[in-house]
Amino acid sequence: MNSEKTNAEKRKIVPLLTRGSSGIPKPAAKVVSKKKIEANRRNSRHSTGPKTASGKATSRLNAVTHGLLAKEVVITRGDYPEDPEEFARLHEGLIEDLKPVGVAEELEVQKIAICYWRKKRALRCEHGAIRRATGDMQGEEEHLRGEMFDYALRSEQDLEESSRGIGYLIQELKEAKRQVTTGTIARDTVATLRKHFPGDFALFDDTTSGAQFVRGALEGSPEYMQKVVNTIDRQLARLRPLREQLAERETLAHDSKVKAAALPDPGEVDKLGRYEASIERELDRALKRLEWLQKRRLK
Repeated sequence: MNSEKTNAEKRKIVPLLTRGSSGIPKPAAKVVSKKKIEANRRNSRHSTGPKTASGKATSRLNAVTHGLLAKEVVITRGDYPEDPEEFARLHEGLIEDLKPVGVAEELEVQKIAICYWRKKRALRCEHGAIRRATGDMQGEEEHLRGEMFDYALRSEQDLEESSRGIGYLIQELKEAKRQVTTGTIARDTVATLRKHFPGDFALFDDTTSGAQFVRGALEGSPEYMQKVVNTIDRQLARLRPLREQLAERETLAHDSKVKAAALPDPGEVDKLGRYEASIERELDRALKRLEWLQKRRLK
């Protein structure tokens, strides 16, 4: 009698259990009522994600942190790191525009985001190549002009062929004029004026004027000194506009050199072209694949 009662009790208990691979009974899966499912759905609608700015910024980086394809696309180390948040904003915007549903569609949107990111990287590469070619052209030009001026000065060539040479002559004339106001002109200054303006300052050889060198400086009457000042002023009036014209011409020439160098060298252009063509093909495939997936889902 007792054994029959025990068997009856087992028959009541065993249906509530399932047996695993080891043969040990385990609790049966709990059945969730329809009412409970509806309540869970209602509660989930109240979860709209982070609301604060910091929370949104953190969740935005999920595109990089959890993206199956995006983990390695953003370069975060080295001398020129990329901005993960910028990629995340791009990915987030594409999700909003393309509205993927399911893992397959989300992966295609990730591929599309990566393609656009690489296109932007190609533009940065092109920018860097041009900047490398033109970055120090101004300094190189100034250095070259300085060397040409020094050579012209040493070899006693015409200094009026460059704005720097004319600037040097103007400074020498202004210094001579300053000295004239003191009543004397230094011997070195006289030698410079004779060297660069031999025809205009031949008056220094006019012994009838009464001018003479005293203790290394030329002295003369007020009338003689005024004649020197007039000659200096005439030369300054001629040289100043000439210097402006040459400076403008040199600036235009330098600008033309910079613009002519505003393309990478042929090797860089070829490499960038092949890289961008590859990106375009990959982008086109990802867009077509996403379109196909979405059409299949909506059937």
